[in-house]
Amino acid sequence: GLGAQVRDGVIVAAASRQDLPGKADAGATYLFRNNGTQWVTDSKITASNAVTSDIFGSAVALNGQRTFIGALGADPGGQSAAGASYVYDPVTRSTLSGGLNVNSGGALTQAARVAAGGAVNYTSGSTIAINGALDAGANTVTLNAPGAVSQLAPITASSLALLGAGGSYALTNAANSISTLAANTGSLSFTNGGSFTVGTVAATSGITANGNVLLDAQGAGSNVTVAANINKTSGADATLAGRAAGDIVFSGGADVSSTS
Repeated sequence: GLGAQVRDGVIVAAASRQDLPGKADAGATYLFRNNGTQWVTDSKITASNAVTSDIFGSAVALNGQRTFIGALGADPGGQSAAGASYVYDPVTRSTLSGGLNVNSGGALTQAARVAAGGAVNYTSGSTIAINGALDAGANTVTLNAPGAVSQLAPITASSLALLGAGGSYALTNAANSISTLAANTGSLSFTNGGSFTVGTVAATSGITANGNVLLDAQGAGSNVTVAANINKTSGADATLAGRAAGDIVFSGGADVSSTS
């Protein structure tokens, strides 16, 4: 890395000239934690709005559990190389001017509120727990895990993509506020505090699952609109259930099918 700091059993190491796919010198930052016997990789953090020559990680610092990251070459508001700073905080509340990418080889837990000004992408090698409110505003949240994904606090975003072969999603907080949902995973139980649409989010269209799917729209007159196909793939018998305070509406020729 080009810079590092150690504090309270955590190392933050910067790789500000690391190339991301198609984005030379976009930069990245890595967190390592001491598990009592050795240092292990905790997370890789990149800016979800990263572009070439952002130099994300040009400066790094730790304060408690907070990680402060500078991006010397970032172009906020179209101002060339004006620079930007990011705060990542897995324990206490965080407010970011841009988006957030977190990639963990193990369990990933968001312990308290995170508000992001861009897209949020959480990728885990095992499980994800949203224990604090996650607010991406009018942006997209993408969760990707092969294990259980749970929540104690609501998710707010324009669109939500749920990924991960074999993933088991239980996102049933009635305060969730999502406009468009798409998934390609194992099983899914999703509750929204209002109308939402099964549609296309980035490269994911509709819902593909090999387990049970439950879709629930709560709130007076709330509808579930199926605008993209829902497909149950090969595997054990599974059920699809939809509940809405209003109507369940199929549009654009979307249907429900099984390939088992």
